[in-house]
Amino acid sequence: MHEPRLNRALRELLQSQRIASLGTLNAEGGPFVSMVPFAVDPGAACLVVRFIKRDTK
Repeated sequence: MHEPRLNRALRELLQSQRIASLGTLNAEGGPFVSMVPFAVDPGAACLVVRFIKRDTK
């Protein structure tokens, strides 16, 4: 079966990494980037991301 090149590249990237960067906006509207652990659930064909709330005060 033919697999498109971008699909193959994404699959290989997700299989080789366990940490992703997640970009959001902070309370003031500025950029904020967090490193988040993730896993691929092949049975459900989904990406599972773990968020850990940290108090920045």
